Amino acid sequence: MKYNKIIGSLGEKMAADILEQQGYEVIARNYTCKLGEIDIIAMDTRENVLSFIEVKTRTSDKYGYPAEAISTNKIRHIKNVAGHFLRKHADFSDYNARFDVVEIECKVSKNCF
Repeated sequence: MKYNKIIGSLGEKMAADILEQQGYEVIARNYTCKLGEIDIIAMDTRENVLSFIEVKTRTSDKYGYPAEAISTNKIRHIKNVAGHFLRKHADFSDYNARFDVVEIECKVSKNCF
């Protein structure tokens, strides 16, 4: 597995754990359809809102903040996939929905020992 995929998967796992600690119920991870993918779909149980979440993980700030890597094209894909999810899962269609970003910044230490 490529390094970036490993870091991305780690970030998504960390994000899901943090969201659950904050009262979210994770509905799906890596929800995929023909239109694209959403990293996490979760219910914010405190506000009773369905959240479509993009997770961005970075190991340095060399290229800016993680959320700055989300392009307008990616936003369009997320909206399209969210619409697909809501059409396929009518039981969630009565909830208010929103789009969130979770930024994970982690430092990777090499040759520690």
